[in-house]
Amino acid sequence: MRRRLRRRMSPSEMARRMSKGEPNPLLAGSVEEFERMIQFVFSTPPEIPGFVKGILLKEAQSHRAGNERIFKQLSSEMEALEPDLPKIKARTFVLWGDQDRVLDASSADVFKKGLPDCTAVIMKDCGHLPMIERPHEAAEHYLTFLKRK
Repeated sequence: MRRRLRRRMSPSEMARRMSKGEPNPLLAGSVEEFERMIQFVFSTPPEIPGFVKGILLKEAQSHRAGNERIFKQLSSEMEALEPDLPKIKARTFVLWGDQDRVLDASSADVFKKGLPDCTAVIMKDCGHLPMIERPHEAAEHYLTFLKRK
């Protein structure tokens, strides 16, 4: 019997919300939705100047339909991922934030157990995008991984 990824990791806040029929918090079509998205993905949101937020919002709006299709496809295929993990022979680095509300941090354990040569780091007090939220710390973890043989 093949175990599915969803059964071995804790459901994220995003998964719980969407299972109740709430809208995807990663899709922004308005300033308010964009602000909520920023608050959702970061434990400590970075300072983003207003004009940059405007540019990012326009990008999000222009890609909304495509992103909706991608999210639907990813959520339906996520279950099939775990059985294929042992086939990946390359050294793998997994970086996760312990406050990730999009994909629960327990997912890192699934990758660590399933990938033959995996280094997993879970950053404390960090959200879904550690490389943006704390780029220097994320880079240090990655450089440490690269130095290991």
